[in-house]
Amino acid sequence: MEPMRRLVLPALLLAAACGPRPAPAASGEAAELTRLTRRYVDASRDGDAHALAALYDEHAMLLPPAAEAVEGRDAIERYWSDGLEAGLVVETARIEASGDVGYTIGRWALPATDTEDADSGKLVLCWKRTGGTWKLTADIWNSSTSPDSGDDSGDAMPGRIPVT
Repeated sequence: MEPMRRLVLPALLLAAACGPRPAPAASGEAAELTRLTRRYVDASRDGDAHALAALYDEHAMLLPPAAEAVEGRDAIERYWSDGLEAGLVVETARIEASGDVGYTIGRWALPATDTEDADSGKLVLCWKRTGGTWKLTADIWNSSTSPDSGDDSGDAMPGRIPVT
């Protein structure tokens, strides 16, 4: 019985230190954020930088890998105008909201092209509801593919919701 007590106290302290998590998004909020994520994917696939930028708040931040942050809807549209990915696939693992803020966590994948290898990774989309409308306030993604191996097989995310 003594070993069990040694495990319970640290577990309770860890749980208390982590603090409360936002409640899972209500079905309506989850459905809306899923719909908006689908619009994000569709705009990318269609090469429509304007439609994609329209999903962002006026002061949003785009945090691309290996590049400087891009701030503001107009700058984000210019960034996306340099190229969008027709084969983008996104699967969400979690959508949560608390009040007027929410987030989507998921994975993305791009197929190989004539000029680039296939790639995949993780993403976080941060949403804020203003005047009843959800807008992206931050968008960050990174590659899970090791530069030397081209393998991201150990990076699965359970509970995926396909957004294709």
